[in-house]
Amino acid sequence: LGDVYKRQTVDRTVRVDFPYVAMNAIMRVVKEQQPRIEEQTFDNLCTMRLAIRESRAAELIEKLRKAGGSVRDEAE
Repeated sequence: LGDVYKRQTVDRTVRVDFPYVAMNAIMRVVKEQQPRIEEQTFDNLCTMRLAIRESRAAELIEKLRKAGGSVRDEAE
């Protein structure tokens, strides 16, 4: 009677490295942008792997860089 469409989102995974002193600024961006946190390591140098919709990735990357993070794309 009717077709059922499965809606699929395309996510982009990014890795951000940042010094511990930038933690508050980075976490503020994460809270605001709400990416999915796939992995995180907190030490003197902290690392997070984040996934977000492709359409919102550029904004997330820009804000993470402004907050003191070094960002790179990761292929899924």
